[in-house]
Amino acid sequence: MVSTALNKLVWLENILIERVSSYFQDAPEHGVRLINEGAVPRGAHSTVLKFKFETGDWEKRIVVKFYADDLEEKITPNAAARKEYDILSDLYEGLKTQTTIGVPKPLDLLENEGAVVMEAVEGENLFKLLKNSVNQIGGTSSLEKMLRYVEHCAKWLFVFQNLTTKATESAGSSDPGSDFVLELDKFHKGALMVGLGSDIANMVQSRIIELSKQVDWETLEIVGIRSDFAPWNVIVRSESVITIDFTGFRYGSRYFDPSFFSASLLAIAKNPLYSKRKIQALNERFTTAFLNFTNFEPRLYQAYLLMNLLHLLSEEKWRLKRGFIYGKTIFARILKHYEACLQELL
Repeated sequence: MVSTALNKLVWLENILIERVSSYFQDAPEHGVRLINEGAVPRGAHSTVLKFKFETGDWEKRIVVKFYADDLEEKITPNAAARKEYDILSDLYEGLKTQTTIGVPKPLDLLENEGAVVMEAVEGENLFKLLKNSVNQIGGTSSLEKMLRYVEHCAKWLFVFQNLTTKATESAGSSDPGSDFVLELDKFHKGALMVGLGSDIANMVQSRIIELSKQVDWETLEIVGIRSDFAPWNVIVRSESVITIDFTGFRYGSRYFDPSFFSASLLAIAKNPLYSKRKIQALNERFTTAFLNFTNFEPRLYQAYLLMNLLHLLSEEKWRLKRGFIYGKTIFARILKHYEACLQELL
């Protein structure tokens, strides 16, 4: 097994060295060295390796993302690699004239290996910056700067939805109403598994269904959904925001991604060290900025926001299963926070 993995790594490094000039036009013709900088922490369905090309005063960094079988989504590594490479290529072209928003530049598709090569994005993770800015003890990041970044995220999402809407005629996307019901059921069960009281979970589910019944689903526009569009998947570079990781890309309702981003901001407040007032300011800035770009039906937006809070709560179960350690007291506090968030929104 070790030998197979080592052989695969040697093969990969040889391929990367062979193709460096096709990745970077300014690459020197000779003497380029490749340095393996190790694995980058990513999700459950992929492994990301980081490499550096260097010679003299020239250097470039890339990442190679390998995909694993995703039994839940029923997609092979080869198909997952092709999907992310294609959406990244389209988005990179569509966003390259933008100065404050972007995506990583795709460089190569190693489809037989289930891998995508892309330019590394150097910068700081927005989630870490946001947590630092709202920390009531020793926070140093400027809140005003964070407000600008979440505005950029709103703009990124608006442009992303417009770019992906053009492809929906051939997307074979399912009915948003049916997707909504399936997702709600999944997240409701996840919240119950985690330990949210059945009374509050059932009350939230009933309220979401009540709100959704007031919507004409057939008139809803189908767009690309980034999935898991949240600060932890955004890299800040100078004054621009770069969204990474499109493994979960699919088509569906325009409401999903913005409400998930809002829910992820609200979820930060589960830690008492973080200022709820500042978090609310960030959420209001994001929501206001996004609504400046597009019109939303407020009842459906609230329904998706509630559902995505259930989504994030069910994700806590996923984190526990993957080995994250939560003490009983800390996890009870998380549950209490989510319950308070949900009740406040009802």
